[in-house]
Amino acid sequence: MKKTFQLKWGGSEDLCYLYLDDQSLVHYQLIDHAKNVKFIKSPSHVVLWNKDAKIKTLYGIQHDEIFKVILPKESPIEVINDICIFEENGLWYTMKFDKGAWQRLVLGKKFEKRLNGASEIYKFECTSWKYFLKEEPNNTVKLYHFAKKKLCFLGSYFEVVETNQARIIALRSDELYDMFYPDSCSPIEGKEGETFCAWGGIFVWSKDQNGWIFHPNCSLWANNAAYRILGDYGEKIELYRFDGKNFHLVTKGRWYWTSGASALCIEGMKYTHNIKTGSVNLDTPKPTIEKRIKDFLKRF
Repeated sequence: MKKTFQLKWGGSEDLCYLYLDDQSLVHYQLIDHAKNVKFIKSPSHVVLWNKDAKIKTLYGIQHDEIFKVILPKESPIEVINDICIFEENGLWYTMKFDKGAWQRLVLGKKFEKRLNGASEIYKFECTSWKYFLKEEPNNTVKLYHFAKKKLCFLGSYFEVVETNQARIIALRSDELYDMFYPDSCSPIEGKEGETFCAWGGIFVWSKDQNGWIFHPNCSLWANNAAYRILGDYGEKIELYRFDGKNFHLVTKGRWYWTSGASALCIEGMKYTHNIKTGSVNLDTPKPTIEKRIKDFLKRF
């Protein structure tokens, strides 16, 4: 960094003076002064204010260019990945240097997602993930966040929702979803047959459509099987075969788990999950003892 800010106290009014230390200049350059000064991030972002004033002045150095912003005194200011953001009237902004001048860029409302567990924190090198949604007139939102030390515009979506893992899901206009991690600058592409459970259903990657298809109210049971519980009291179930792309109904009816949830009994037929292969025998289920007895008694 060629340019930095320096603070010096002095004068008869006991003021703090803000100087610019520019390596291309012989002497420090006086920028401003005030009764109160605080570094948001030393030595590149600083805010100045006077006791009775209703405003404060933010100075920042980004990409070796200096910006100045006048803000209400109570406005929060943060620095994420060396980029300054600030809030005013419920919306968050950042400064963008474009065509030789600084301009305010509206980020929108700020959301913060806490990461769960040491593995997520270690992988993404953060404990929380901040992203921004800017509402648009066509009922969409623009999605922004900071990754790889830059501001990333991730796209326009009809809905953005969090999952219980370190990712967010965004609904596209074609009713498919894009997925993002805390370090994403573009949507995450899956692999053929890749799935994950979130938001009360199953997301399946579609290579042909380049997006994630959502199957609501479904749960994965094995690498080739999924189920959907139905009824007011969960008394019925639908069992599906999963071929890596699509779900095909195998059977449905009244049900219960058995053998420690490693087998699923539907209308007297038992479907067993093979732990070694990770799959379920969907083609040749075996009748339960109760069904065998009932079928036997029907002969008489």
